[in-house]
Amino acid sequence: MYIYIYIYIYIYIYIYIYIYIYIYIYIYIYILKNIQKDINRRLSEISSSESEFNSAKHIYQKALNDSGYDYNLKYEQKKKKKTQKPKRNRKRNITWYNPPYDKNMKTNIGQKFLQIVNKCFPKVHPLHKICNKNTIKISYSCMPNINTVIQGDNKRKINKERDEKDTDNKEERKCNRRIKQNCPLKGGMPTIRGYPPS
Repeated sequence: MYIYIYIYIYIYIYIYIYIYIYIYIYIYIYILKNIQKDINRRLSEISSSESEFNSAKHIYQKALNDSGYDYNLKYEQKKKKKTQKPKRNRKRNITWYNPPYDKNMKTNIGQKFLQIVNKCFPKVHPLHKICNKNTIKISYSCMPNINTVIQGDNKRKINKERDEKDTDNKEERKCNRRIKQNCPLKGGMPTIRGYPPS
């Protein structure tokens, strides 16, 4: 029993030491080894030209030399990235079929319609490229019911008649400014519906 506990503790300590050595020492050493190359790369990236690089590198070179590195910073030409051809996004010409929606309809119109398309335009048909399941989509359109259409039409006609009566009965009003001398139109202001207020 105690042997298993000792083995477990031994494995735990071994793993802990290994992780500590790997993470805290190996990676730390790797960073310290490559820090001068990283500084050189970063300084080259942010410099727009070699003259810019040379004017800014003295501070970094001095810091590296003071830290014990004997690495000379050199300008690295920016590598041009290979321009990948943009992925071809071919847009399908989709034709929409919008039957009016009806709650009382029991038949699945969409399914029936697509079955008819498949039946009428098989793969051997010359128009299959244009008329198939991928290029014809179905979507129910919510049309206003006939009562709403009639009410809207009636309202439009009534408003039109009312406007005509108002323009016939209206007398041309004069300007209602308090000080008539300040009126820019000299009292002959044209009347607009509802203005000037009476």
